Amino acid sequence: MGFDIKHTLQSSLQSSILILKLVIPLYIFADILIYFGRLDYISFIFEPVTTILHLPAQTALALYVGIFLNIYAAIAFAAPLGLSPYEWTILGMFLGIYHSMLIESAIMKKLGISFRYAFSPRLFMPFSLAIYCSRFFVEMIVNDDEVFLNL
Repeated sequence: MGFDIKHTLQSSLQSSILILKLVIPLYIFADILIYFGRLDYISFIFEPVTTILHLPAQTALALYVGIFLNIYAAIAFAAPLGLSPYEWTILGMFLGIYHSMLIESAIMKKLGISFRYAFSPRLFMPFSLAIYCSRFFVEMIVNDDEVFLNL
């Protein structure tokens, strides 16, 4: 039983290609929505959520696909938005906890974990963490080569 580098590289390449097949079309779709100004027509639905998280309304689609599909799709939708490091941090923390809910809920069900115990903490924790971070941490403003803290 040895380490097969050829099999490992083939498996890694296949996984990378699969992710790229998902991310590139979603990135292009998000860019098209932004270019033609259609993102605002969709994002108003999630505006209450994005307001709580202190994120721009345009991140709504990234939140939606991150919650229901996967985190790679969320990154593809958020990439063309020009988010600040602060906004990326909040979005990343939120989706790091609360992502792929459909798939992971099915897995939890097969494991015998009740929906309430699987879903409740994953809904409560990202909002709590995002609210805590947006309230107690300062937003970083990147100006040229220096980083200033907005106190």
